[in-house]
Amino acid sequence: MNYFNHKSDFDLVLLVADANDKTVNMNNYDWTARFSTTRGSRSFIAEHRGKATNNAFIEYGAPHIIFNDHCLGVGQLMLELTVLVKDENFPDGSRRVVTPIHLPVELVSNQGNTGTSAQVNITLPFTQVFTAEDKTDDPVHRPDEPMDRPTEKEETPAEKDPVINWEEVK
Repeated sequence: MNYFNHKSDFDLVLLVADANDKTVNMNNYDWTARFSTTRGSRSFIAEHRGKATNNAFIEYGAPHIIFNDHCLGVGQLMLELTVLVKDENFPDGSRRVVTPIHLPVELVSNQGNTGTSAQVNITLPFTQVFTAEDKTDDPVHRPDEPMDRPTEKEETPAEKDPVINWEEVK
């Protein structure tokens, strides 16, 4: 459990996987993250719509939430994550998937014990279906590859053996 002082600003990286434990590039989805605490009445919202984000940014496909002047009270941090998944069976073209999660972060009235940053693993109750439209502009990560594995570039024959055979060139 991470303990942060409830009056301090802090940040949280959400490492998101689907029901098949495949990494989810959250840049491909519209989502809203509503945070509250078990003993507080206020909430804090971060969201991503299209290419715009509020109280967050996307880092290698993972939401990086910035809790600046959040006004959350003491208690365990809870998250209600709403993700809009493309689904032609629904009239608006998307399926709303809501996932409530108790996070391993507690806001406390003392100094806390872990600084003011944390990473949290989250599993969403859906599986991803990839289409040509899901290609991302993120050069580091494609949605069908795990984020912890770098994308390998295949070498061309010239890169493998840069020696030029002048007999073949003539």
